[in-house]
Amino acid sequence: MVTVRHLVTFAALALAGCSNFAPFETQTPNLGPGGVPEQTPQEMVAAAGASPADAPVSICYSRLSSQPAQVAALAAEECNKGQTPKLVDQGVDLVACPLFIPVRATFSCVAH
Repeated sequence: MVTVRHLVTFAALALAGCSNFAPFETQTPNLGPGGVPEQTPQEMVAAAGASPADAPVSICYSRLSSQPAQVAALAAEECNKGQTPKLVDQGVDLVACPLFIPVRATFSCVAH
Protein backbone atom coordinates (compact mmCIF):
# COMPACT_ATOMS: atom_id res chain seq x y z
CA MET A 1 0.00 0.00 0.00
CA VAL A 2 1.03 3.54 -0.56
CA THR A 3 2.07 5.22 2.62
CA VAL A 4 2.16 8.88 3.48
CA ARG A 5 5.96 8.74 3.35
CA HIS A 6 5.84 7.54 -0.27
CA LEU A 7 3.44 10.33 -1.21
CA VAL A 8 5.61 12.97 0.46
CA THR A 9 8.72 11.60 -1.27
CA PHE A 10 6.97 11.65 -4.65
CA ALA A 11 5.74 15.22 -4.12
CA ALA A 12 9.23 16.39 -3.09
CA LEU A 13 10.82 14.82 -6.17
CA ALA A 14 8.15 16.27 -8.45
CA LEU A 15 8.71 19.76 -7.08
CA ALA A 16 12.48 19.39 -7.31
CA GLY A 17 12.10 18.76 -11.04
CA CYS A 18 10.24 22.05 -11.37
CA SER A 19 12.76 24.15 -9.48
CA ASN A 20 14.46 25.70 -12.51
CA PHE A 21 12.60 28.94 -13.18
CA ALA A 22 15.16 30.46 -15.56
CA PRO A 23 13.76 32.11 -18.71
CA PHE A 24 14.08 30.15 -21.96
CA GLU A 25 13.25 30.50 -25.65
CA THR A 26 10.01 28.92 -26.86
CA GLN A 27 7.88 28.74 -30.00
CA THR A 28 5.95 31.78 -31.16
CA PRO A 29 2.32 30.63 -31.38
CA ASN A 30 -0.30 32.37 -33.43
CA LEU A 31 -3.25 31.40 -31.25
CA GLY A 32 -5.28 33.92 -29.31
CA PRO A 33 -7.74 33.50 -26.45
CA GLY A 34 -9.68 30.25 -26.68
CA GLY A 35 -7.26 28.80 -29.24
CA VAL A 36 -8.61 31.01 -32.04
CA PRO A 37 -6.01 31.66 -34.76
CA GLU A 38 -4.87 35.26 -34.83
CA GLN A 39 -1.89 36.93 -36.43
CA THR A 40 0.99 34.83 -37.68
CA PRO A 41 4.39 35.65 -36.17
CA GLN A 42 5.30 37.45 -39.39
CA GLU A 43 2.13 39.60 -39.16
CA MET A 44 2.97 40.45 -35.53
CA VAL A 45 6.43 41.63 -36.60
CA ALA A 46 5.00 43.62 -39.52
CA ALA A 47 2.48 45.27 -37.17
CA ALA A 48 5.40 46.36 -34.98
CA GLY A 49 6.91 48.14 -37.98
CA ALA A 50 9.65 45.65 -38.89
CA SER A 51 10.19 43.51 -41.95
CA PRO A 52 7.97 40.39 -42.00
CA ALA A 53 11.08 38.40 -42.98
CA ASP A 54 12.48 38.96 -39.48
CA ALA A 55 11.60 35.96 -37.34
CA PRO A 56 10.19 36.77 -33.90
CA VAL A 57 11.80 35.45 -30.73
CA SER A 58 9.60 34.28 -27.84
CA ILE A 59 10.84 33.85 -24.29
CA CYS A 60 8.99 32.12 -21.43
CA TYR A 61 9.68 33.56 -17.99
CA SER A 62 8.28 34.02 -14.52
CA ARG A 63 7.71 37.54 -13.25
CA LEU A 64 8.59 36.29 -9.75
CA SER A 65 12.02 34.89 -10.60
CA SER A 66 13.22 36.85 -13.66
CA GLN A 67 14.13 40.48 -14.19
CA PRO A 68 13.18 42.27 -17.44
CA ALA A 69 16.89 42.72 -18.19
CA GLN A 70 17.40 38.92 -18.10
CA VAL A 71 14.57 38.36 -20.57
CA ALA A 72 15.81 41.11 -22.90
CA ALA A 73 19.38 39.73 -22.73
CA LEU A 74 18.18 36.26 -23.71
CA ALA A 75 16.20 37.73 -26.62
CA ALA A 76 19.27 39.71 -27.71
CA GLU A 77 21.30 36.48 -27.77
CA GLU A 78 18.74 34.94 -30.13
CA CYS A 79 18.69 37.92 -32.52
CA ASN A 80 21.29 38.23 -35.27
CA LYS A 81 24.32 40.44 -34.73
CA GLY A 82 23.52 44.06 -35.47
CA GLN A 83 19.89 43.63 -34.39
CA THR A 84 18.11 44.66 -31.21
CA PRO A 85 15.05 42.91 -29.74
CA LYS A 86 11.88 45.01 -29.63
CA LEU A 87 8.98 43.80 -27.46
CA VAL A 88 5.85 43.24 -29.59
CA ASP A 89 3.68 41.02 -27.37
CA GLN A 90 3.60 39.83 -23.77
CA GLY A 91 1.17 37.87 -21.65
CA VAL A 92 0.36 34.63 -19.89
CA ASP A 93 0.48 31.73 -22.35
CA LEU A 94 -0.01 28.26 -20.87
CA VAL A 95 0.12 26.68 -24.33
CA ALA A 96 3.71 27.71 -25.14
CA CYS A 97 5.00 28.05 -21.55
CA PRO A 98 4.83 25.77 -18.49
CA LEU A 99 2.66 26.49 -15.46
CA PHE A 100 5.45 27.82 -13.21
CA ILE A 101 6.97 29.97 -16.00
CA PRO A 102 3.72 31.21 -17.59
CA VAL A 103 4.59 34.54 -19.21
CA ARG A 104 5.58 34.65 -22.89
CA ALA A 105 7.31 37.75 -24.24
CA THR A 106 7.66 37.97 -28.02
CA PHE A 107 10.31 40.20 -29.56
CA SER A 108 11.08 41.23 -33.11
CA CYS A 109 14.74 41.60 -34.05
CA VAL A 110 15.22 45.01 -35.65
CA ALA A 111 18.36 46.59 -37.09
CA HIS A 112 20.08 49.24 -34.98
